[in-house]
Amino acid sequence: MTARDRVKACLAGSPTDLPPSVVWSASPGHQADVIVTDWESVKRACETHPDQLVLGLIQSPLSLAMFRSLDLVEELAADPEKGEATLSAITQECKDRIESVKEQGGHGILYFLNGAHPEVTSPMQYGGYFLEVDRELLGLVQDCELNILFIAGRDEEVYLDVVGDLPVAVVGWDNAAITIPIELAKQSIHRKIALDHPQADFLLASHYDEIERLLERAVLIKN
Repeated sequence: MTARDRVKACLAGSPTDLPPSVVWSASPGHQADVIVTDWESVKRACETHPDQLVLGLIQSPLSLAMFRSLDLVEELAADPEKGEATLSAITQECKDRIESVKEQGGHGILYFLNGAHPEVTSPMQYGGYFLEVDRELLGLVQDCELNILFIAGRDEEVYLDVVGDLPVAVVGWDNAAITIPIELAKQSIHRKIALDHPQADFLLASHYDEIERLLERAVLIKN
């Protein structure tokens, strides 16, 4: 079964020999089904991984603002006109990056969403300022083969029921930081789950040797 076949079968709910594997690396030689690389390196990753799906990493506007140490939430609250202009500019930057991923031949995106938790926003702030922006950006890749929403946060404080409604088939997170059981998460979001866990629908890891470990554990569970 090819990487593409394994991913399609999993998304369709059909049985596969093993769960599709996702690794955050574009290093040549990695044999995971899905390779995640930064949005600028998608073309090269497609060339070095012709048999795998390649996703470009796209930060959400709020995540990108946080990465740049910009308190966008405070700016929106203190000066709505200025804040909306800043958000609009960052959103356009995200749109340009998504378009670049598609032009480079990428098979989809990994959408990195940080800030949907109490340390950064209240549920009203996230829902009012950012939810529909995230929905719009994910809507731009609905024609792609695979998109993964990666939620950053800590433990059960993330607004999983809110972001889990975004238009994406697969949702993942770092289960060392967010310790929500898979079964409980699926009841909340009704999506395929990508985790560093042998019972996840997609096996997600930051290093290839971790994918090997997960696959070995998945085989034991399957058998």
